Amino acid sequence: SGEEGEGDWEGREPEAYGKLVRVAMEESLEDLEALRLFDVIEDDGFGRPLLLVMGCRLDTWVMEMNRVLMLFVRLMHDVSRAPYSVVYFNSNVGWRNQPGFAFFASNYGVLPARYKKNVEHLSIVHPGMWVRSMFLLLRPILSAKFWSKLHYADRLDELWLDDVIQKDVFRA
Repeated sequence: SGEEGEGDWEGREPEAYGKLVRVAMEESLEDLEALRLFDVIEDDGFGRPLLLVMGCRLDTWVMEMNRVLMLFVRLMHDVSRAPYSVVYFNSNVGWRNQPGFAFFASNYGVLPARYKKNVEHLSIVHPGMWVRSMFLLLRPILSAKFWSKLHYADRLDELWLDDVIQKDVFRA
């Protein structure tokens, strides 16, 4: 029944995650915060927090990806305790903006199961071949439930036309 690791999502967290949270909360990440790679909006129009991820602002050739992960954890540690939505903008993304398969595969297991379980929707705006390929490569470690949460949007308006988020979210 359900997702892998579902039974441990409520109380226990992987030891590596606890260490990552402690370091993330202490680390100076102002340089990454200034780039606005991630933005958390209080309400997606359905009462859930919304994480916006701007792929074009991630430069994997110069950024330390472990610091990017720390910033993500710093923002999402509390948000991930309840249902939330994610919109990843893949617009204007080139090779420099694309973390490799090894980054995702090695960090997937570090995050507690609640990060995966509480994602209501993961929408990707302007998905390219790299994004689609990455999800296919990750298929062996992604649950069947995950695929029901994934939404590709070739146009921004598909997010509200498909009732993933409300249109007014972007008018702030």
